[in-house]
Parts: sequence; structure tokens; C-alpha cells
Amino acid sequence: MRKLILVSSSIFTGEKQIRDGGIVIEGDKVTFVGSREEALRKARRGDIVVDLNGYTVLPGFQDAHLHLLGLSLSDRILDLRDVDSIDVLKEKVAEQAEKLGPGKWIVGRGWDQEKFIEKRYPTRRDLDDAAPRNPVLLIRVCGHIAVANTLALKIAGVYGGSAVKETGVEFDENGDPTGVLKENAVELVAKAVPEPSLSELAEILKKGIDRLLAAGLTTIHAMSVTEKEFKALQLLRSKGQLKIKVRVYFDLEAWKRLKDTDLLVSPEDDFIRVMGVKVFADGSLGGRTAALQEPYSDKPDVKGDLLMPKKELSDLFRQALKHGFQVAVHAIGDRAIKEVLEAARASGIRGDLLRIEHVSVVTPTIIEDIRDVSPYLIVQPHFILSDWWIVRRLGEERSRFAYAFKSLLAARGILAASSDAPVEPFNPWLGVYAAVLRGEKEKIELYNFTRGEKLSIDEAIKMYTVYPAIVSKDQTGLISEGRKADIIVVNGNPFEASGEELPKIRVLMTIVNGEIVYNALENHLFIKYM
Repeated sequence: MRKLILVSSSIFTGEKQIRDGGIVIEGDKVTFVGSREEALRKARRGDIVVDLNGYTVLPGFQDAHLHLLGLSLSDRILDLRDVDSIDVLKEKVAEQAEKLGPGKWIVGRGWDQEKFIEKRYPTRRDLDDAAPRNPVLLIRVCGHIAVANTLALKIAGVYGGSAVKETGVEFDENGDPTGVLKENAVELVAKAVPEPSLSELAEILKKGIDRLLAAGLTTIHAMSVTEKEFKALQLLRSKGQLKIKVRVYFDLEAWKRLKDTDLLVSPEDDFIRVMGVKVFADGSLGGRTAALQEPYSDKPDVKGDLLMPKKELSDLFRQALKHGFQVAVHAIGDRAIKEVLEAARASGIRGDLLRIEHVSVVTPTIIEDIRDVSPYLIVQPHFILSDWWIVRRLGEERSRFAYAFKSLLAARGILAASSDAPVEPFNPWLGVYAAVLRGEKEKIELYNFTRGEKLSIDEAIKMYTVYPAIVSKDQTGLISEGRKADIIVVNGNPFEASGEELPKIRVLMTIVNGEIVYNALENHLFIKYM
């Protein structure tokens, strides 16, 4: 078997740094980690030796919570992240309508009313002005709120009437829909958007995966996976085109249909593994639908929404205990997190079968409860930068416990990081940067109250390597003998970089199970064939 041998002046194994070291890969596993000299002595005719002097070798990065389908579709929809007014939003929609022609759906994502001059949500009438002959659906950056125009509401069957008031469709004083959709209502309208065929979807996913590989991601935990998305992943796998490891968490609808089947995938498959189900306990801070114990500081008549009754959560947890699957629960507000922990106690679930996603707003009491129940915790460091308004939303006292990564790591000992892409950028180094500096450079107000929650570079990198692998029970996350060879090469040493330099780090090579799946160095002469 031909070996792949990497030698470098800087190797970080996930446990220690090695100067002038070497790694030997045979098949899909690492068989040696140690000195450069000893690694080179193992080279034989036909082996590949890659001299990476000047670059740093690290374990492959992992994203413990993203939405693969949403990310993959993001380059096919309007990007509204930088829109600063409703007028500009309308201009973009009008331009897209002219480009597509009448009758075609216009879908966009990324708007944030906090950035708008008008400081309000857009309405269906705004979108009707811009594109009266096209159905339009524009999703807020958080994914929990959207706005649709009249035509889109009619196609989705939710225009007017009291029967849909409980679905999250907002109505004005006259009983007419404003076009604003919250939580389940977003999905209600999104389902009316025409879907690509299975083969088209597989190609869309492949392009999204290629972008992730180029960012140094070797494993992803894909959230809210639909049945069709799962089949598209299987199609890629059958063609040998799935080059990233996908840990699947179905949406509740797909899970109910598929949980009693064999899920059409071998449990030994290293590239697709079904882990469990993703559910929602609450919404988002940006849309004020995250469930808080006390009202929002900037809207005292609102406390957010609990989206899943405690009994239903407890029943799901009992199923997890019986059948051994994980339940990943979206819980952002302190009231939602408290509900999840109480449901966990009621069901008897502990540790490795329970994940709490986001864990954004905690209290000292919740931290102690986390220590007791011991769920896996999945956080999104880049929220610190994108939720720059959070002190206004929560008030100073609660903000002291927002995105409390240092405290959560101390309470649980395992804290896995993610992007929640397409909500946030999927580049892991932007997350590392946010965890280490916490908005200090950007003068984010939250920094003044939470500077003690800063992580070291070592701790932040482990959130993207060691800890996600523990959550998914993978033999990855570390570069060590006998583990799977998931490795990346970057253009600088993060341990010698200043915090401000972390976002500038670029991935040059990505290796998954011993195969080079992304290589920006392929034309360089230091790749030698023995």
C-alpha cells in the first residue's frame, strides 16, 4: 500500500505541538506521528512525500451544526446580508424580478432589521411594490423570521383567515396578513417554493461540500436534514462523490417517517452516519422569539416562544434512551434551556444522547444544572459579532451570561463549535477569532461585560476538532496513530499569530480518510514522488 508522508516544521496534533515532525498515512489511517527523520525513514519507492515546511499541519476541522441544504442553495438566492434599508431591499428584489421574469419565485436570505435605517420588518406591501408578479420569500438572517409578498402567501394557501393565526402568520389590525412569518409559518411558505430534482439536488449539495472542503472542514453535523436531502447525499455516496463526512440529524418530520427503517445506510459507513433528530425548543434573539425567563429589555411585553411542550420533549428523550439515538435541541433563551434540562431530568436522559444547540443565554443556576445533566453543548462563536445589539436586547445583567463559552466549557468539559451556516460564515477561523477576541477589536458592547469568557487559541481550535469528534463518536479530531487521517494544512501558525491575524489564515490542503480532497498546492514542487 502506497503511503502518504507529510513532514513539516509545525504540526499540532490536537494534544501537542511538534517541531520538525512527520506524519505517515496508510490507507485511511495515521500509522505514525513523530520526528521528521523517522517519518522519512519509513518512505519506500512509490510513496508520496509532501514537504510542508513553512506551513502548519492540524487535525481536520469539524462543524458541529450547520444546514447543508441551506448553505448549498445560498449561491442560488439573493444575498441580503449587507442591505441597510428597506428601499435597497426593494431595489434588489425588483432587479431579480426583471432578471427572472414574471411568475418565477424570488427567494432571499440574510436581511436584519437592526441594520435597516427604518428599524422595522419589511412587509408584503413593500415586496408587492418591488415584484407584484413574482412570488417572493425573504428569510431573516436567523432563519426564524421571514417576509413574503401577497402572491407567495396566496400560493402557499395562507392568505387571510383566522385558521392560520396560530401558525406564526402575523396579521394587522384589519385582520390582513402583514407578510411577516415566524417560526413554523416560515416553513409553511418555503414548502411552496419548487424543489430541484433529486439529481439536481445532489449536484447542488456537491458544490456546497466543495466549498466546505476548501475551508478545511472534514466532518459536518448536518442539521434538520430532509428525506430528499438524505437521498441526495446517498446518491453522491453511491457515485463516490461524497468527500466530506456527514453526521445526519433529521428534521422531526423526516425522523418520524424514517426512524423505524434501516435508514438505507450501513452504520459502518464512514461518510454518512445517521445520529438522530433535531428539534426546536424556541426561536431566535434577533426575532425576539427565543424564550426568556424575563421579558426582552428592548420590548418589555415580549418573552419569546416555547415551541415544543416539555412532555413532548420528555417523550422524545425517552425514545432516545430506548433506541440510542441523539436528540439535538435548539435552545437559545434561558427559559428554553431550563425547559430542556427539566425534560431531561424527567426522562432520565443524560450525557451523550442529549445535545443542546446554541445555549446562548444562561444563568449561574443553569450552568449548575448543565454540570448535573451533562448534555453536549454546541455553540456558534460568530454570533458574538453578528449579534452586536445583544446588550440592548437583554440588558446588562443578562448579557454577562450571553455566549458564556469559558463558563460552559468549565461546566461540561466538552464544548463543540459550529457556524450554523448559512446563518453565519462557515470559515472556522472566523469562529476561532470570535471566540478568542469576543468583539474587542470591533468594540462590540458585549465585550465589556464578558471579557472573562475569552478562550485561548488552543481551546478555540479544540472546539472545532477534538470536541465535535467526541460528540459524534468519531475517531478523528486528533492526529494520532490508529485514528482516521483527517488533516488540514494552513498557511500560518495560529499559535504564533496575533488574534487579529486569525481570520487571515487560509487552508491550503484538506485530507479526508487519507485522500487529498482539496489542494491549493498541487502545482508546487515540494510534492515528491519517491
